[in-house]
Amino acid sequence: MIYHDLFGVNKILAQKPKPRLINLILNLTYYGWKNIRNLIVNRFRNIKDIEYLMMIDLLDNSLPLTLDIYIKLFRCGFFEGYLESIVKIWILFQRLHRHNYNKAPLSAPKKI
Repeated sequence: MIYHDLFGVNKILAQKPKPRLINLILNLTYYGWKNIRNLIVNRFRNIKDIEYLMMIDLLDNSLPLTLDIYIKLFRCGFFEGYLESIVKIWILFQRLHRHNYNKAPLSAPKKI
């Protein structure tokens, strides 16, 4: 839905979109969420619906984690933050029962 809002209803999203397109959509989603987060959270403060809480968790924790883990933490030399992010990724994979990916964070990228 975000892709069609950005590029038009008639545009077809590729089966394997390029990483830069995925990154663009994730960044726009995250920074859009940052702009309206306080308004949404204050408006629905007393809601205990699990779907609402999971969406808030996804937008607050998982989405920025995927954006920050390599570019901002590893390449900048903030190794403690990088390790903390790796642990959060493992927790996310375990929570989503993604057993095939639970060892993927072990392969640290080489520093350029």
